[in-house]
Amino acid sequence: MKCLLLLIYIVIGISCGFSQDFGKVGTKWTYNWNSAGNDLNLKYESVKDTLINGITTHKISRNFGFDPIFIYQNLDTVFQYNNSLNTFFTLLIFNKIKGDTLNLEIGWPTLNEPYRMVVDSVFNITIDGITLKKYEVRGLDAYNYSPSAQPEYIVDRLGSLDYFYTQSSFSLGSHFTPLRCFEDSLIDTNFTALPCDYKYFISINELSNSLKIKLSPNPANNFLNISSVELEILGLQVFDIQGKEISIEINSLNQLNVSFLKKGMYFLKVHTTQGVITKKWVKD
Repeated sequence: MKCLLLLIYIVIGISCGFSQDFGKVGTKWTYNWNSAGNDLNLKYESVKDTLINGITTHKISRNFGFDPIFIYQNLDTVFQYNNSLNTFFTLLIFNKIKGDTLNLEIGWPTLNEPYRMVVDSVFNITIDGITLKKYEVRGLDAYNYSPSAQPEYIVDRLGSLDYFYTQSSFSLGSHFTPLRCFEDSLIDTNFTALPCDYKYFISINELSNSLKIKLSPNPANNFLNISSVELEILGLQVFDIQGKEISIEINSLNQLNVSFLKKGMYFLKVHTTQGVITKKWVKD
């Protein structure tokens, strides 16, 4: 009898060992979105539960006029509704071990197209006192690009750290959308030095002139070189992420000695004959 009770306890423990409800109401994701030189915040928020085909799904609203999406989790697999096909496709899979293959899909109007990712490593991380599994994954198949050795990361509760969808379901380089902030009933964290609602806009004219200013290398370690073939550079100013100006050594070749700065993101104001141009750069 004791052995039977022990067996039941073990089975229940295994079945409940991975318990999460991905995207439950109140969950929020904020991603960096770089569009035409503008740094925007792309927001996903779980706002209500909706019944679709007899399944309770979480409705995820999105800003910038994007249509909402509908997801639900069954055991360790997250599914998303494909409205065009009136069916669900596999969005994410959790609770895997090194060497496992994730058989995922991307939903298109005419089909749910499969692609695969392999788990290269699994390790534990702690966010706001919650221990979670972090999976380093790599694309084996993808839509419209050759598989790459570049890794991505998926975390329990949070999903992909690169974007709501794994980047391997898109052309490589088509998005610049790392997860900036995440919030649910247990976690409220910011992964970057930027505020969650940070936005940075530049006008079309500023964008045109901005492309004429070259920074190299970027990220920079010791020296940052500023050059332009078309514009005359009159002066340079460096600011940290809080907007505080930093005194910095600039030589006659428009090279900045940045060796003493802490690692992170900075802004460079370039004064030219056609106005002031603001560029971002990173200290490595």
